[in-house]
Amino acid sequence: MADRIIALSEGGGMGDNLYVFATNVSEDTLQSMERLCQQMLKKGYDHEELPVWATILDNGNNHSFSYVDEHVNVSPYGKASSWLKERYPECKEIYYLQGGKNYEQ
Repeated sequence: MADRIIALSEGGGMGDNLYVFATNVSEDTLQSMERLCQQMLKKGYDHEELPVWATILDNGNNHSFSYVDEHVNVSPYGKASSWLKERYPECKEIYYLQGGKNYEQ
């Protein structure tokens, strides 16, 4: 499976970042990681206690998960969503640690 560009957002506010990765890990696995992290945060874990996605997903089993780029989610100059569309128009998957369409309150 070829690598594709995905994004991982740690939140939607100022000071939160949007990270861009190249990966061949399945959407199902990424969605499972997303749910796990969201559940941990709801239970009171800090961001520092969350699993490091690259450590788990880039495990040598023909999976790759490589850092590409990052951008602050909100700045005085704009939002990461606009930056992502301009810089990585091929990115169709965004995963959220907090907030976002897949976040359950």
